[in-house]
Amino acid sequence: MPRRRRIPLWPFVIVLVLAVFAWLDYRRAADGELPTSVQLSDEGRAAGRLSQELLAQGKRKEAEALLRERIALEPEAPLLHYALGVAHVTAESWTDAAEAFRIEVGRSPQHVGTRRGLATALGHLSQHAEAAEHWQALLEIAPGDPEAELELGTHLRELGR
Repeated sequence: MPRRRRIPLWPFVIVLVLAVFAWLDYRRAADGELPTSVQLSDEGRAAGRLSQELLAQGKRKEAEALLRERIALEPEAPLLHYALGVAHVTAESWTDAAEAFRIEVGRSPQHVGTRRGLATALGHLSQHAEAAEHWQALLEIAPGDPEAELELGTHLRELGR
């Protein structure tokens, strides 16, 4: 009897964690809890929500297209690059995810979800030094984060430190 191939669970866990952070951030933006300078327009909020729904339905390409269209219209809008990074993570497109998260980190360096996404993507690209830097930065934002501590240690071991 042939063995059935097991599907790894880690991509789903990463996507779930990033999606939860995205949803929380969009809720905060929608509720006006973020400063005016980082609030989304109504269209940006709608695009963010719809992209999350599309990702939940497995329609990654549609979510990416929607986000790219919104980014073209609102290039400085907060969290849209973060949502695009999450969409790339679902496809395990780590280079594209890192690029999207990098843009958002430049705009929102204190955003925990963006740091986590960038560090995770860089780890998958075996860019251990830069991944370690971002896990360290995440620990400065969220001291004691167990995942960040574990991942930082992993990348430092890979670097021989």
